[in-house]
Amino acid sequence: MAWNMRAVAFSLIVPTRRLEDRIRQLCADAVAASASASDLEPVITELKIVLHEHTKRLRKLAASKVALAMDLSARDRIDHPRIRPKTSE
Repeated sequence: MAWNMRAVAFSLIVPTRRLEDRIRQLCADAVAASASASDLEPVITELKIVLHEHTKRLRKLAASKVALAMDLSARDRIDHPRIRPKTSE
């Protein structure tokens, strides 16, 4: 439960660049803590949360880029004189 609350708070306040820095730091911490399982478990748990948030942000970014490209493509087809659908007059 505490980790869920922490994940929600983390996702609301951490900008993308800081999120990537946090991932790097947690990876370094995991390597350093690999000798002791008790030290490694909380690091891996937090790393999973941070990676999930990063993946969610990347999916959202990709979806917005695709939507923008589709919108521009549709607008180009409508505005282009050779591609306009013929109307029966």
